[in-house]
Amino acid sequence: MRPISSLNHPYIKHLVKLRQNASYRREQGKILLEGKHIIAEHASLLSILVQDSQLITPTMKAQEIFLVDSAIMKKISSTGNPEGIVAEAQMPEKKPIVHCQNLLALDGVSDPGNLGTLFRTACAFGWTAIFLLPTCCDPFNDKALRAAKGATFKIPFQQGTLNDLKKIVDANQLKPLCADLSGVTPEEISTKKVLLIVGNESKGLSKEVRNYCQAITLPMKQMESLNASIAGGILLYLFRS
Repeated sequence: MRPISSLNHPYIKHLVKLRQNASYRREQGKILLEGKHIIAEHASLLSILVQDSQLITPTMKAQEIFLVDSAIMKKISSTGNPEGIVAEAQMPEKKPIVHCQNLLALDGVSDPGNLGTLFRTACAFGWTAIFLLPTCCDPFNDKALRAAKGATFKIPFQQGTLNDLKKIVDANQLKPLCADLSGVTPEEISTKKVLLIVGNESKGLSKEVRNYCQAITLPMKQMESLNASIAGGILLYLFRS
């Protein structure tokens, strides 16, 4: 275990940039992980930084381990009260979605907390995979990772265009559905072999996506709409296989 004592150490600056900058993450092919649970579940880590060596558990394996103080940990971390442990890992290898029974797609979901929550919910209800259209936020954003609670590394996902998504839908004979304020109720859909698309929090679905899918809606009383992750979560439960 090696100590790092300077806030201006090049490696500390590198980790901060990994947390803050999606382009830098893609360029480096690396991501920053925060919190003992997600770090303990990750199979291969490049480095671990801790305030206290007792935070290292037997399941945590890394090429290097660094001891840092609270000031450095606060600089690296995105939370106001960090757990005292962060890690650098390789960005997971991208794998195309080939066979799927049901598929969640996100169209312009810009809030990382919503995106991470939808990852977590889809994983919990056994959905096969997730597809991110180009206008979505980065799934490796620190807030998205925190909300996903490790689901980002458990459920396959792919990023691409609507045409890429249509090829997967056709190959797997999925029924395209999209969450919208006006449409049929979930009970009117006879199959659970579906593509479910959830749109942007404020703008909803893009016109191209909306025209591609059959709209489904959740009947509500007194309220006009639900948060994207809540509405998506209900539909993910209803159409689980």
